[in-house]
Amino acid sequence: MILNTVDYKQKITSLLEDPSYRRVARDPTDSKEWKTTLLLKKSTFTEDTCKQLRPAGSRPPRLYGLLKIHKERVPLRPIVSNIGAPTYQLSKYFTGLLTQLTGNSAHLVENFFHFVQILVSLRVQPEHIMVSFDVVSLFTEVRIVDSIELLSHHFEDDVLTSLKHILTSTYFCYGGQFYEQTDGVALDSPLSPVIANFFMEDFEKKTIEQATHKPVCWFRYVDDTFILWPHGQQKLAEFLNHLSGLHNKIQFTMEKEEEDPLPFLDIDIYRKTVGSLGHRVYWKPTHTNLPTPEYASPSC
Repeated sequence: MILNTVDYKQKITSLLEDPSYRRVARDPTDSKEWKTTLLLKKSTFTEDTCKQLRPAGSRPPRLYGLLKIHKERVPLRPIVSNIGAPTYQLSKYFTGLLTQLTGNSAHLVENFFHFVQILVSLRVQPEHIMVSFDVVSLFTEVRIVDSIELLSHHFEDDVLTSLKHILTSTYFCYGGQFYEQTDGVALDSPLSPVIANFFMEDFEKKTIEQATHKPVCWFRYVDDTFILWPHGQQKLAEFLNHLSGLHNKIQFTMEKEEEDPLPFLDIDIYRKTVGSLGHRVYWKPTHTNLPTPEYASPSC
């Protein structure tokens, strides 16, 4: 995509007006590096592990935006590049630890191929409604205090202190100005997808347990969820209210099948006449049908 620089800056500025971000007077990199080093010295990690995780010559994370060309008004998806940040190596280390705690839910979709295998096994009745739910801005809405509370059931205090330091050290530079994220996890941090999944696994468990009327099935990929709903349109609206009422920060949008197939994870899901579900590649409205070039010059 080619975008006018002025328009790009306006979109970034609009993003930074969100209450999730606030300006800070100076570059916090040195203080974050010092605190990270101090925490490692006080930790129970081995000396070799501390050497591997200790930051040196850190540089501030930097914000940039990717265009969502399939969305109305073409908004930006904020990305914060954390490579070289004071907590980057520590984040990667804890990502490995936390990954062992996630992925055990029967509702988890690992990837596109896994979901296609799930579809083959599903049986759909005429009264079932295919529905997808999407969390609005999941990463910036995952509350750190809630995440730490969930993690406290699995880790000792010294580990929790390090995790809290990582999660509360989200800051970045844009246009020579520094900002910090007041809550939520940073986009593009190694730890963020794991924390988001960890949070959502607990959330969906409570969602299903507390629902008066339950879906036939519930399958989730990060913040996108696919269900089959057997209780009619009115109860479906009530279920959406139930979802968005469980947590003041976690809100959902909903898309349901009408006459057209339901898009989910880059495929269109449609009904077959035999009570099963089929799928085909989903083309976004912005798709041009142009062939993909076999080679692009590095100067492009």
